[in-house]
Amino acid sequence: MLSKDDFARRIALIQNFHSEQQALGALIDKLTDGYPVVTLGDSLIAELIAITAQELNDNDDFISWWLWEDVEKVVWVGAEDKQREISVRTVEELYDFLTEQMEG
Repeated sequence: MLSKDDFARRIALIQNFHSEQQALGALIDKLTDGYPVVTLGDSLIAELIAITAQELNDNDDFISWWLWEDVEKVVWVGAEDKQREISVRTVEELYDFLTEQMEG
C-alpha cells in the first residue's frame, strides 16, 4: 500500500512538474538559441521509473535499459552453454519477463 509520505512526494513531483511547464511556456517565446535542451519532467519520470522498478523487483534496471537503449530488445538468460533468447520487444513482453523473474 502506498504510504502517506510516498503519496505526498508524488503529489509534490506532479505540482513541481506543472509549475515548470507553466514557466517554460512563459519563457519559450523569449528563448530562441536554436539548440534547446529541455529537462522538464526528468525528476518525475525518474521517480515513476524507480517506483515501477521497485514494484517489479527490477534490480537489474531492465526498465531503464528498455526505455533508453537503442538496441535489439532481447534478453539472454541461462548458463552460457544453455542460454535462451527472450523477446522483450513490446511493453507486454517486458512486463511478462519482469514478472517471471520475480516468481523465479
